[in-house]
Amino acid sequence: TDPDRLEGSVNLKIMETFSKAPGSSYDLAFGRVHYILKKPDGESKGLCVCIHGFSTEAAIYIPLMDQLVEARYSTVALDLYGRGYSDAAPQGIPNNLALFISCLSELLFAIARETDQQSVTSITLVGYSMGGAIAAEFARRYPFLVSRLILLAPAGLPVPIPWTARLIQSPVIGGAIFNMGAQQAMLSHVERGYYQPDSPAVHEHKENVHTRLSQLFAAHKGFTRSLLSTLRSFEFGKLEQTFRVLGSTSLPILLIWGDKDVIVPFSNLDRMKEFMPCAKTCVVEDAGHNDLFAGSNHVAIVHKAVIEFLSI
Repeated sequence: TDPDRLEGSVNLKIMETFSKAPGSSYDLAFGRVHYILKKPDGESKGLCVCIHGFSTEAAIYIPLMDQLVEARYSTVALDLYGRGYSDAAPQGIPNNLALFISCLSELLFAIARETDQQSVTSITLVGYSMGGAIAAEFARRYPFLVSRLILLAPAGLPVPIPWTARLIQSPVIGGAIFNMGAQQAMLSHVERGYYQPDSPAVHEHKENVHTRLSQLFAAHKGFTRSLLSTLRSFEFGKLEQTFRVLGSTSLPILLIWGDKDVIVPFSNLDRMKEFMPCAKTCVVEDAGHNDLFAGSNHVAIVHKAVIEFLSI
């Protein structure tokens, strides 16, 4: 058995539930990658490919995927390396744009038959937070494949970096500090993602997120390592040129943002509009970063905006 593969995979606590995961998996270049594919009965209007954020996973998209299928779109969401039910990339492989774009590219080819070749001919990309940065760069690199781009509070522009995040960059002590405090730091980060974290409307969502993060920290051997590598290697604030290039094309783009987002600040929407002036926008009022997936009112606004954009 490959020790790198074993070290980066989920352990027995959730390996037992892997067969019950809502989807399938393929062995790609750097490990097994899990995905969820949903298709309507009969003819499909197109394929939407959904990319999650820094510490989330494919399952966050299931409610939107169900809505898309009702609207007669096929849809797929994947767990990026080191997240959800996917293996972590081996030690020494940086969790950067190149890794995640290769992951997405390989999977799109792997599922070509399942999607009636839609995954290799024309797709709509949907990206949230870090997944938005991945979607944007993928669209820049492969404009012949991407027919529409939907970005939910996308990363990619500079944001203020707390001193703790800068400390983690240290090759000497950063890893040890992160390993000791990663779980608590992520739970605090989750709280900041809601505009009103104590609201009954988001209570169930928040509890589910806390539970799932605790499971992954306890049972996914590569989860913590993948988060640390991503913090150190991903091009979070370096995609201005990517957005400028996309803005110079005729690619239809939708930007969705919560007006109370402090994780990927709402003020970045204005900068995005400077780079991509033809992009359509949907501002979700009284919504933080996580609220785009939490609370029935906010979720309904997001889903409606996505479906309407696809019908244009």
